[in-house]
Amino acid sequence: MFNRIKILLINSTLLALLVWPLQQAIAATATEQIEGLIKQGQLDEALTLTNKSLTDDRDNVSYLFLKGLILTRQNNLDDAKKIFIRLTQEHPELPEPFNNLAVIYAEQGDFNNAREALQMAINTHPSYATAQENLGDIYAKMASKAYNQALELDQDNASAREKLLLVGDLFSIKNAEPATPPPVDANSIARRRRSRMPKTRHRWS
Repeated sequence: MFNRIKILLINSTLLALLVWPLQQAIAATATEQIEGLIKQGQLDEALTLTNKSLTDDRDNVSYLFLKGLILTRQNNLDDAKKIFIRLTQEHPELPEPFNNLAVIYAEQGDFNNAREALQMAINTHPSYATAQENLGDIYAKMASKAYNQALELDQDNASAREKLLLVGDLFSIKNAEPATPPPVDANSIARRRRSRMPKTRHRWS
């Protein structure tokens, strides 16, 4: 009987080893399909596929991140913000959700919370260049807002006017919205997530 139990356990282990790579492959394929739809601008179709994938794996980090990204591009910022807040709470070791949460805060004009989110991303991953640059943009945007307010109070303030022009030149050189940089793709999250997991652990989502 003990031998039989041992054989059953071995068979179960072999089955798990065979099934897990298949699950990984399916998840990777779905992620690639979703990202392809996003790149093609087919956001409704991408959201439908993401929701279907989440039905089978509701805690999958990449699927959740992609859903937040899609909702952001659909300008459904409140729902997207809820997803990124959840990811920052459940996976605080990942800097990307903090970055994209900052994008939403900045889009809504909440530069203080955007700054705090980017600081969390940097604290989590100090070499995360995207967050470092975005933080600089947030500070510049906050400075621009302060200089404008100074000019509203004193239109003859030549110093504030000159500094405002300098900040404006900085943004024109970048030729991009300083507070809403392109969000990080889900693949970078998945790669970082996998690299931090012990090799013996089978599930990470």
